Amino acid sequence: MINGFQPYVILKNSLLTIEKAMGVVSTNMAMKEDSSRPKNTVYMNTQTVVCQAYNLSLTVKSLGQNDPRFNDLGDQHGNVRYQDILCDYLKGLEHELGQKIPENTLIHTLTDVVNALGNVEANPTYENKELVRLTLDKHIHQLNRIATYLNNLKDKTDGDIQNMIPTIPDLLDKIADANRSHGDCHCGCDDIEELSKTGMMRSLIHELSGYMDIDVKYHDDGMVSIFTKSGVPLVDRQISYPISFHSSDGKVYVGDIDITSDLKSGALKALLDLKNTILPGFLQELDTYSQYLGHHFNGINIANRIKDGDNAIVPARMFKNINSAMTIAIDTTYVGHAFEYICHERDTRPIHEMIDVLNYKQYDFPKSLLHDARKTTLRDYMTIWLSHVFTTIKNAKDDQVADKQAYDGLSNDLSQQFKTDYEQEMMRYQELFQTRKFLLDTLKMMKQMQEALSNLM
Repeated sequence: MINGFQPYVILKNSLLTIEKAMGVVSTNMAMKEDSSRPKNTVYMNTQTVVCQAYNLSLTVKSLGQNDPRFNDLGDQHGNVRYQDILCDYLKGLEHELGQKIPENTLIHTLTDVVNALGNVEANPTYENKELVRLTLDKHIHQLNRIATYLNNLKDKTDGDIQNMIPTIPDLLDKIADANRSHGDCHCGCDDIEELSKTGMMRSLIHELSGYMDIDVKYHDDGMVSIFTKSGVPLVDRQISYPISFHSSDGKVYVGDIDITSDLKSGALKALLDLKNTILPGFLQELDTYSQYLGHHFNGINIANRIKDGDNAIVPARMFKNINSAMTIAIDTTYVGHAFEYICHERDTRPIHEMIDVLNYKQYDFPKSLLHDARKTTLRDYMTIWLSHVFTTIKNAKDDQVADKQAYDGLSNDLSQQFKTDYEQEMMRYQELFQTRKFLLDTLKMMKQMQEALSNLM
């Protein structure tokens, strides 16, 4: 025998279920433009009971939870963030090197030095000798400025990594908490609340993929585990592992495990590459140029002893602190004295030798971090260095565009998957709306029947 209240209970529960289903569908429709968020579907089981009312049970499932394209989107997100950081750092260097204004480049100021030396060789007047000092001073100061800028940029990466690192364990903790909430939901949450937690989980994972490349494992109970590409765990269900950066060795650790080599993309990888490889490589090459320039010019000074009457004059060094492009400088204590005699009108061989050092003599440069060893002149070495830096900047810009296009394409593919279902979602919403109307009408009719029976009694 059916209890008199049972139809009301069935109708009430079914009505609430329909409203939940309408909430899921309307959320799908609202999120159709956001491919990084999971869309969801509803499955309803219908059972006919007294008065043809519907007892509806609702199952909510996340669409695309294990769709590999979501993982691909995360990987591509890491590539985009890598290139964004790289381009953001290198755009200032492009300005410092004067790519937009050719006469401000190091090779241009070096050419000015060569031309000034040629003028002194042809006509060793005071004005021409002074022009050599001025052009050489401009070139060296430009070298100092660019090397200092690179060094400051390298120091900035250290601070940016230190600021970024706390964000990653915070995300890992939130993912572990979301896993914990999933566990709690299985002990009493309704489907809509669990759906909300699934969306939050997906957003956290997508944000994490922008910092570092990860592998995600989805468990049947709705929880996830996060690993590095080599399998080092970052989140194991409800447990997150500490991640840290050691400035002393430029490496990233999970606990005491070095995961630096696991990082292939993401904002963190970009900063590590800038700090450990790209910027130190640029600096090392400038230091090499500084050392060769200072050593050979000083050698010419010392080797050319010029006599003036009975007094032996030994021209002093032209440069000091030559081991670093940041510190190399014209030795103002002696350079005027040295030039007075090296640029002597009766003997221009030292000037000719300086031109040879810059323009014609080839040296075996050591292998650097960023290109193979090669035999070339100092002037060509500077040309090669500038070309390498400008090519690095151009490649970063090109890769940024390509990776963004790939990300947008994948994102659009995922969005299209849901956009094509949009009309079906509209139809489903209308069906749910009509079912809800039927249940309300049925409930109203049953209430009227009950009131009529009560009046008869």
